[in-house]
Amino acid sequence: MQAFRIYGPLDMQLEEISSPNIEENEVLIKILASGICTTDIELYDGRMPYIEQGLTKLPMIPGHEWSGKIVEAGSKVKNLAVGDIVVGDISIGCGQCLNCLRGIYHLCDDREEIGVINHDGSFAEYLCSPAKHVYKVPEGVSPNEAALIEPAATALNAVKRVGIAPGETVIVFGDGPIGLLCGQVANIWGASKVIIVSIKSDNKQLIEGQNMVLIDSSKQDLHPEIATILHDKADVVIEVTGNPSAFAEAILAVKPGGRICAASITGSPAFPVDMDYITTRDITVYGVLASPNSFVPTLRLMSAGKLHVNPLITKIFPFESTVEAFEYVRLNQEFRIKVLVVNPE
Repeated sequence: MQAFRIYGPLDMQLEEISSPNIEENEVLIKILASGICTTDIELYDGRMPYIEQGLTKLPMIPGHEWSGKIVEAGSKVKNLAVGDIVVGDISIGCGQCLNCLRGIYHLCDDREEIGVINHDGSFAEYLCSPAKHVYKVPEGVSPNEAALIEPAATALNAVKRVGIAPGETVIVFGDGPIGLLCGQVANIWGASKVIIVSIKSDNKQLIEGQNMVLIDSSKQDLHPEIATILHDKADVVIEVTGNPSAFAEAILAVKPGGRICAASITGSPAFPVDMDYITTRDITVYGVLASPNSFVPTLRLMSAGKLHVNPLITKIFPFESTVEAFEYVRLNQEFRIKVLVVNPE
């Protein structure tokens, strides 16, 4: 099969390699579409902390946001069949440790992460995965839309963990795919008002008519603007920028007794946090990683027309132009939200 493998910083090569051999409990999937994530770019340009930590070993095929069609199923696979359009988890646990048995397989010490840790990803013709981590795409969801299931499920997991009650107010720091999807999911959960905090105004048209307001913090005074919109601070703040300074602002934006969801990775080993401010205001901080146990409800919301991902797809590249697509995202020279690479049928 053809696959794009990363060998080092800005060194990704198209190669002809053997297709994966599946085990009895696995499926072989022909990739239909892959989304390019910030993690993919950090693997490509060498900034990904997992490389320095030795968790990611090069060369590797990146790609963990994908949809595809099953072309082969192992002998013990029961609930999936050849021809099914599917998506799959990024995290694959051992299935036997305490964390896996508790359902938090994304925290398994021996986990693989597709396209990141010890498991080749989706920027290839084929990918294999254990069937228990693969989910059939329901009717009404296209393969391109399904390729956004991972960021959508990450947003759902963040909202689910922080717990938004009907009528509560929510601020999301970050207007990328996960930030915008957090806003949508917060509305589904019953938020009375959602504010998206950005450093630009490009995405304002994407939130029109969705009970969301965008604050461009590069042009507006953030906290007075929040007070004007909410007449108070927020019940819940979700931080998805990966910028340490945004977390400091998030602390100041939440009510006493409120909740903060930290759902991004900064790449910094440490940064200053005013713990006294958090403690004396009884603020709860949730660290939330990835999208465990969230694909099925997210697919249902997409199929029901309640969660809209198609407007976030701003550019599509063919498979043979994968390197060009990575460079397009890396250079960030024009407005974009989610870039897809689409494989030939």
